[in-house]
Amino acid sequence: MPSAPVVSNSDGSFVLTGIIRQGEDCLAFFEDTRTGKTATVGARETLGRGRLVLITQDIVHYACDGDLRRIEIGSTLAGTAASFPKPVTATTTATST
Repeated sequence: MPSAPVVSNSDGSFVLTGIIRQGEDCLAFFEDTRTGKTATVGARETLGRGRLVLITQDIVHYACDGDLRRIEIGSTLAGTAASFPKPVTATTTATST
């Protein structure tokens, strides 16, 4: 079952991370890069500033402000490639006495 729609002013913060087929329908997974939370969204549901019109096995068709965008996995709702911050890794240094 899809999660509650997420509303945002920034389509650039939602990244398409995956698509699954459930029966005859497809569901899309979008990560909100501001919060790290993932939303599961079906066709005809709202997300960001628009609505998902159609979900296929590898593309989401997204309507916003009269524009229809093809969103590929790894892209934002704005239609641009996603960029994630580099993870911070801990470094250890050995000291000898």
